[in-house]
Amino acid sequence: MLQSAKLKLAYKPKTDDNERLKLAFSTAISGLQTGVQITKRIASDVGLGPPGLQAGLSGLLLVLNAIQVGFKLYSIRC
Repeated sequence: MLQSAKLKLAYKPKTDDNERLKLAFSTAISGLQTGVQITKRIASDVGLGPPGLQAGLSGLLLVLNAIQVGFKLYSIRC
């Protein structure tokens, strides 16, 4: 336990690591948003799914947008 605490303190992320992490997170959120949008469009065009599916997907898209905006604001500050 003590050794792992020392290792955590000794490791300092490089700025390249932070930039790569930011890019990976942004790409992952964008991909997830695209997938949810496609699913929502298919469900509305075909009429598949239980009642409330489109509302739930809209809510999920709202949350994903809020996460992405919050992350962009955080990465600008840092």
